[in-house]
Amino acid sequence: MSATEPRVGAVELEALGSRGATRVRVRGLPDLSVGEVIAIAFAVFLAIAALAPWLLAPGDPRAIAPSEAFTPPSPGHWLGTDESGRDVYTRLVHGAAASLVIGVAATAIGLALGAVLGFTAGLAGRAADLIVGRVLEVLFAFPSLLLALLVIVIAGPGPLPATIAVGLSTAPGYARIIRGQVLRIRSTGFVEAARVLGHSRTRIVFRSILPNVAGELLVLATLGVGQAVVWASTLSFLGLGAQPPAPEWGAMLNAGRTYIQTAWWLTVMPGLMIVGTIIAATVIGRRLAAGSRRRAESAGTDAIAPSSARSAVDARAGELVDEVASVDHERQVTDAVGGRATAPAEPEASDPLVAVDDLRVAFGDREVVAGVSLSIAPGECVAIVGESGSGKSVTARALLGLAGEHARVTADRLELEGGDLRGLGARRWRAIRGERVGLVLQDALVSLDPLRPIGREIADAPRLHRRLSVPARTALVRDTLERVGMPAPDRRASQRSGELSGGLRQRALIASAIVLDPPLVIADEPTTALDASVQRRVLDELARLKAAGTGLLLITHDLAVVAGIADRVLVMRDGRIVEQGSAHDVLTSPRTAYARELVAAADLPARDTTTAGAPPAQSTTAPVLAASGLAKSFGDRIALDGVGFELRAGETLGVVGESGSGKTTLARAVLGLMAPDAGTIGWFGLTWADLDGTGRRSLRRRVGLVAQDTASSFDPRWSVGRTIADALPPHVPAAQREARVGALLADVGLPATIADRAPATLSGGQRQRVAIARALAAEPDVLVLDEPVSALDVTVQARVLALLDRLQRERGLAYLFISHDLGVVRHLADRVLVLHDGRVVESGPAAAVFDSPTDAYTRQLLADRLTLDPARG
Repeated sequence: MSATEPRVGAVELEALGSRGATRVRVRGLPDLSVGEVIAIAFAVFLAIAALAPWLLAPGDPRAIAPSEAFTPPSPGHWLGTDESGRDVYTRLVHGAAASLVIGVAATAIGLALGAVLGFTAGLAGRAADLIVGRVLEVLFAFPSLLLALLVIVIAGPGPLPATIAVGLSTAPGYARIIRGQVLRIRSTGFVEAARVLGHSRTRIVFRSILPNVAGELLVLATLGVGQAVVWASTLSFLGLGAQPPAPEWGAMLNAGRTYIQTAWWLTVMPGLMIVGTIIAATVIGRRLAAGSRRRAESAGTDAIAPSSARSAVDARAGELVDEVASVDHERQVTDAVGGRATAPAEPEASDPLVAVDDLRVAFGDREVVAGVSLSIAPGECVAIVGESGSGKSVTARALLGLAGEHARVTADRLELEGGDLRGLGARRWRAIRGERVGLVLQDALVSLDPLRPIGREIADAPRLHRRLSVPARTALVRDTLERVGMPAPDRRASQRSGELSGGLRQRALIASAIVLDPPLVIADEPTTALDASVQRRVLDELARLKAAGTGLLLITHDLAVVAGIADRVLVMRDGRIVEQGSAHDVLTSPRTAYARELVAAADLPARDTTTAGAPPAQSTTAPVLAASGLAKSFGDRIALDGVGFELRAGETLGVVGESGSGKTTLARAVLGLMAPDAGTIGWFGLTWADLDGTGRRSLRRRVGLVAQDTASSFDPRWSVGRTIADALPPHVPAAQREARVGALLADVGLPATIADRAPATLSGGQRQRVAIARALAAEPDVLVLDEPVSALDVTVQARVLALLDRLQRERGLAYLFISHDLGVVRHLADRVLVLHDGRVVESGPAAAVFDSPTDAYTRQLLADRLTLDPARG
């Protein structure tokens, strides 16, 4: 690429970010369109008019001059005069105070009342939620204007009653939005992690929930001011708000409507002020919402970012502008890439499906992909392997234009089916994604919309790219779910992601990527968190796609998966390809020391019971955790059915089973995050029923949790260091906390400098290690580990497992270890519990269960296990 050629990343960002509008750039300030600058300037004008109107209009707004009545706009009277000769501009400026004071005060009343109702419904339990919900339903049954008029009838006309009326009429809408936000945040992983750490309810509300709702409240308040001004002006127009001769925009509209034919400015000017206020409030609200979204994305998860500030109309309008802005460029781009009007050209047999030369991706001054070149032929699977943070996922996302909003992407060649991908606009990228390229994201557990059934999620691609009838789409979704091994596909299609286990959600995400059989599928850790039998089915499906001519780009840390399907392997480290070759050559005869280290770490030895952490006489010691007869159902689905076990100090109990077998439900039940329908759970000889709130919080600190969903298990506003420090015991002095955080990060193989970073800037494996460090920070006696190494590459996985083994030996920790990876369980566990459909089908010493399984289900699990030697699988 020549120095004069535009960089692809810059072209993409300009097309996606500018929406074709002229933008104003000031050093140190965010980019603003001309429209946004005008709207913000008008908002400043309104603020001055409300606080110090005499600075803008020093005259008396009530001064009468009959001889100058109905003077049209002129140099002497910029906006004309009214029927009494009063200057319209002066009255509008002074009227801003009345209109905005009513609007701001009404918004404050509505937002305060809505926040009280929303927080009560979201936090106080099911009964309070039901009561508040019924109250809101009654309020919503009344039209807002009718509700406001009812208040006016009771209190009488005037500015104060109008303010109260507008505030009460808007409160139900605020309450509904805030309730939804609170419920969503309350169920996130970082709030549950705070509960497990033993934090009080008050601390959780004020440190974790309220700060994450604050951004939404600010956006709602800004947008609400515009809405409240409209309502206040409406009441004044009806004669129920501010009364003449006080200057107020609604009252001025009412007075001017009589003369609309002869003195148009008496209605147009107040109307423009109202419209301008609405536009200014909307623009500022959208800017705040966009900033909040960016902060959430850079700090943790989109789930917390305000979603109500941008309407569907806004989004569609933006798409239309994108399409117009990119049309000239796209006419020059070959129609062979994802076009609808022109059928894609069939590539020659020798032509690669994907061709990439010297791909570079940088964020600011940091280059994370440095000169990667690769090609994928139809029917070929190319795997990229390497440690977390090596640039694997960024490389894959660059092929879809999804490297990131602030990414700078350059390449000498970036082609799909012969079409140049460099510089495509948003419209053409949307045509490619789903139709020509399917993507399986790494963070499957948070990639599905929690408010939509998974069937509708999977049907999005057929709906957008194919003209299929509803029955045909439904049949296609069902068939795809069956292909990825989804049990009861018809029932699962109607369920939301929150009703599925982690493995089932991963299968749903894979189904959404392959539903249209695209020519290229990019699979970023497609088997993460899947049990052995489902891994086997997913690989069989990917192999079927490959045999049909689909190209596969596989991003994974699991070398056994690579051995099972890949044709060629690229080994990445620090953004560069350090080795490549056929899968057989790389896995059996690696040339570089780094590749040899990866392969050596992939084959874990079985647990050495002669030097295990548990003492020989462990069976005679009292259990630290005992469960008996645990049962839990969700509707007609039985998650746990009579489960019982014991766990002693220094012992590791491995829990295995298919996705949906009840593993995570069991973990949540024993942690007190979910009440079982039947059965008892005892910690250190005590049950939850024996303890009050203080006792339970004290007990929780003796139990650590490493959750399966690390992407949502951190507060999105907190740095890594603050997250770990929050878990330290209260007795650790403030002066020692920073050093303790650094030591914990070192224990899990992370540098101390990572403490200042936000969770979203970490790779999946790095987040998993931070989760382990946080669990260890509380100095627990027991760790509940739910898929603790599922997102780690093999070298880091080996180091973390060695760390867990060392900590168990040194501290006598007990582990309840839940995993789909049978090799990891065999390496770490003393005893194994096998779950199937919520029941324990086999249990016993790890060696006996793995070497001589007695149950047919256990034997099938072991037969499906993937290994570096596919012949052994």
